[in-house]
Amino acid sequence: GNAGVALQQLWSINSNAAGILKVGKPSLALAYENKYNIKELSSKSAAFVAPFPQFTLGSTFTVYGNGHYALSKSGLALAKKFGQKLFAAVKFNYHTIRIAGYGNESTFSVEAGFQTEVMRKFWLGAHIANPNQSKFSSRNEELTPTHIRFGAAYYISDKITISSEIEKLLNAAADFKMGLAYRLAGLLSLRTGFSASPFKQYGGIGISLHSLAFDISVSSHPVLGPSPQI
Repeated sequence: GNAGVALQQLWSINSNAAGILKVGKPSLALAYENKYNIKELSSKSAAFVAPFPQFTLGSTFTVYGNGHYALSKSGLALAKKFGQKLFAAVKFNYHTIRIAGYGNESTFSVEAGFQTEVMRKFWLGAHIANPNQSKFSSRNEELTPTHIRFGAAYYISDKITISSEIEKLLNAAADFKMGLAYRLAGLLSLRTGFSASPFKQYGGIGISLHSLAFDISVSSHPVLGPSPQI
């Protein structure tokens, strides 16, 4: 359900980089999403995380669009533990926009987040993105909506994880999200979730084999239809 602000994994670098502190070894991830089954709206992403004794570094790159209109975002994150129950991170992003016939433009943004374990296996997380409302100047267009997210993740057991969050964009209504992951066996996981504004449903499966993990998911928008992702 995209309720990832308190989750701890490699892709946390895109939702709340504090979560990458749980990645125990250098790890690489690749992703492709076909938004609403429209090739021109597809996005491609890569992420890399490297843990060090005192901190964890992460980098990410995403490109969205096609040859006529394309947005890209490169990010570098630094995450650090303060004891065993408080994680914090800051991330710096470089954005570019390219429109055929109009040229290119670039700008920067920043985001930050933290996670804390308030009870055994129960984590709270918070994240803020683009608090300075950075824009592409010539278009006066906000590159990333300024937003605040707050949520929780409960690792009930090695098999069940529940996560939820509230996200508030600066000029939009708040959205509530919730997700559930269930590990059937050592290799297979099932995932489901929803978001409320607009109401979207999510489902997916994951397969893990030694150092390799493969995930496939789909979200369903009530008007625009499905968006598959691998």
